[in-house]
Amino acid sequence: MSETQTLNPAALNALQLAQQGTIDTLDDAWLEMVNNVPLTATFYDDFFRAMRRAHEVDKAHELCIVALNAITVRQEWSALLEIVETLGRRWPASKELRPFASKALKGVYASTPQLGALLQTCRGIALDKLFDNFRLHLNMLPGEAYHHHYWGQGIVQNLDLGAGKITLQFPEETKTITLDFLRKHLRHLPADSFLGMRTVAPEKLSDLAHEDPCEVVKLVLRSEGGQMKQAQLKTLLIEGVIDEDEWTSWWNHARKALQIDPLVDLDTRGGAHAGLALRDKPRTLDEEASDMFFSPEADIVQRIGALQYLADTRRTTGGTVDNVLLVRMAKALEAEYSHLPTTETVARIQHAAAAEDLRQLADDDAGMAASVPSLASLLTDLQDYEILLAIEPAEVSVKVLLILLERDGDQGREFASYILPKSQLKLAQAIWKELDAEHHAQIAVRAIRTLTEEPLANAETYFWAARNIAESKWEHLEDYLPMSPFVYDLFDNLENWHRIVERNSDDKATMVAARFLMPKIRALLQTRNCSVICACVEQLSFSQAQDLRRAIQLSNAFTNATREMADNQIVMTRKDMQGQPSTANSGASTETDNIHCTRLGQNRAVRELHELNTVKIPQNAKDIEIARAEGDLKENAGYHGARDKHVLLLQQAHELGHDISRARIVRGENVNTGVIGFGTAFLATNTETGEQEKYIVMGRWESEPDRRIFSYQAPFIQCFLSQKVGELVKVKIGDGPETTYRIDEITDGLSGTDYDREA
Repeated sequence: MSETQTLNPAALNALQLAQQGTIDTLDDAWLEMVNNVPLTATFYDDFFRAMRRAHEVDKAHELCIVALNAITVRQEWSALLEIVETLGRRWPASKELRPFASKALKGVYASTPQLGALLQTCRGIALDKLFDNFRLHLNMLPGEAYHHHYWGQGIVQNLDLGAGKITLQFPEETKTITLDFLRKHLRHLPADSFLGMRTVAPEKLSDLAHEDPCEVVKLVLRSEGGQMKQAQLKTLLIEGVIDEDEWTSWWNHARKALQIDPLVDLDTRGGAHAGLALRDKPRTLDEEASDMFFSPEADIVQRIGALQYLADTRRTTGGTVDNVLLVRMAKALEAEYSHLPTTETVARIQHAAAAEDLRQLADDDAGMAASVPSLASLLTDLQDYEILLAIEPAEVSVKVLLILLERDGDQGREFASYILPKSQLKLAQAIWKELDAEHHAQIAVRAIRTLTEEPLANAETYFWAARNIAESKWEHLEDYLPMSPFVYDLFDNLENWHRIVERNSDDKATMVAARFLMPKIRALLQTRNCSVICACVEQLSFSQAQDLRRAIQLSNAFTNATREMADNQIVMTRKDMQGQPSTANSGASTETDNIHCTRLGQNRAVRELHELNTVKIPQNAKDIEIARAEGDLKENAGYHGARDKHVLLLQQAHELGHDISRARIVRGENVNTGVIGFGTAFLATNTETGEQEKYIVMGRWESEPDRRIFSYQAPFIQCFLSQKVGELVKVKIGDGPETTYRIDEITDGLSGTDYDREA
């Protein structure tokens, strides 16, 4: 529909009068129109053209000012800006239009920093250049990105319009240059361009690359003239968007998506020199499927994907598929199948599945790919359900599963339950759907318990099971999979995954799985006001609930805000805990100063923490599993003893890690022998017995009483701190008698010892 057809009757009448040259009645028509003034710039441009043909340009200017006043009253700033910019090209010297230009810019850019200074740059500039000048300087505000052929991409840090200078942060250095130099030698990078996003918001661009690879590739192509080589794409993306070590896997995923993207042409024959280009018009469905199916790099999985894409698109759009294309596909499948050895069971199954999909697309034409047998005939003698794990895509493995189960019945369901823990998500869900709540509960529970024993081995399927248990969607299994031990397991797993990520494990698959699961399990525990945690707490005794509360507060896998929210919800759920103090800092050091130590002492503490995290806590987790397997948890003393030990170990690790973070190394050269303090050795005489005693002052991690080395935090040593030679010190520990000591000598007890050596 044309814009003229969408105008209100009064505006249409005014425009028609101008086009007909009927000027004598135009004033009245225009005043009537102003009550419902048009807000599109093309209306006023068409009106100007009509009035120019009637030689009434001055009249047109007068009437347009009337309309602009009406738009200003309505505060339609965006429309006003577009209309004034259009009219400014017609009347660049109009003094009457300038106030409207100023109002429009102030209205649209009201929240823009330095707006007043930006408007000052427009003074004296003709209206046909004013708006371009404004936008030129608008693009110089802090946060905007520019490119220099030598310096690279830079982000504006400061704009001083009065001095005519701008400061940009480039990768190697900060540059302050004149605005004139910027205009001549730098190129602005729009916020929605690839280089602009990579410069200003690389994290956002990286997220988009993983969520929608096609969109990122199209963004690059639009920014680089519409076509490029794959090698050029790689060079651009590995600079802050895709890690170079994950490029191959990312590109394999992106390439499959690009082959069915209707707006991208991808030549897959050239490797790194393969071309990519944006299309002006999208490809047809047949073209997309053909490119995907007959790509030189296409395997049988990709060809099945092409057939499924055809089927899905035809089902949703009601379109048809070219029969010539289907015949070509059938011949290709038959040729491949004829060369497959009989030992290639998985490949033969995949080709049979593809042939069945093809026949369905051809309206069940049995003659299509007739030399490829049906799936059912191929599976007649197949007994090993493990083969399902090797079949891709998942839709084919599910199809094979259903055929096998129809043949084998309950025995087949038991076979399938054994492979569920290792199955990709779609296959696992299909197996689960076949396990009847009444007749297959035991084998279902066994499958889920096996799956949850090694969550990182099959992360996506594990999360599916965890979410269903947490949200009580498997009510028929609640007696077998009670909530409280399950939630304990989630916390244990989160701690283990947190340590894996913190240690930056060399096992990439383990790292990827841990990073995948951590945010999802955290979110699962936090959703709906920590309902999962609250459901668990309701099943526990008071002491057990307190232990869980402590475990949450000591968990390194949660933020302080999450810990606080969880604790509040627990107290709201368990009325008997209201008024009980938070256990968040139970037993934790209350010191706020630094922990003084030697390098050797710090190394001892780090080794102790490492042993806690890598030996004692993991071993305790195994002890919990062994105890859990012994039966009823309510009466299981071994289980609860192991859980209590787990909380203590977590507390130890938490406190030790906190102390290490506050550690300050003291060297021999820093020891002050003028007073007793860290690193000093002193002789003191007991004035009652006359015996002289020697003490060396160190920290808690160096303390060795047998060698007369004591911590400066020990109550006995605290009495001597800051005392000088000759002073008398009265010492009273606990309920013991008071003893007086005379300080005879203070020396350096640290320099030259093992404690003062670098690690």
